[in-house]
Amino acid sequence: MLSEKKLCENEIYEICKSARDINLNECFRGVRILTPAIGSEHLLERTFACIGKIGDSERILLTDDKLCCFSVTDGWGEKDGYLFALNLGFVFNSEKPVGVKELKEFIDNPPTSHGFISHMAMGCEIEKAKKILKALSQNQ
Repeated sequence: MLSEKKLCENEIYEICKSARDINLNECFRGVRILTPAIGSEHLLERTFACIGKIGDSERILLTDDKLCCFSVTDGWGEKDGYLFALNLGFVFNSEKPVGVKELKEFIDNPPTSHGFISHMAMGCEIEKAKKILKALSQNQ
């Protein structure tokens, strides 16, 4: 007999295996991720839309309130209005709604980093912002 966790994993694999691609601007009312990242629980019941594609392996999504952008990688599918995905790529949270203008401002004038670790973390945030900016720019 399979555990509840394994049954859920199998369901996600089956949905992703037989799914079509995500279309730009397609909306979802939540997400289920096979391997979620720590701190990604806040994404589960938020509505969002696909804003961009990076090749065949990554899709970028933005919440309706534009406070969080994230990506899914390696496989995805849709069932009952929910997005099912194998992996979470990145998560970019903002205190204010993000658009092209706000992302350019963030990239051009990032917050000051104090110390090596915060400097490296800020570099990662800037790279995420660049991916989102590219997706938003191509989708407009």
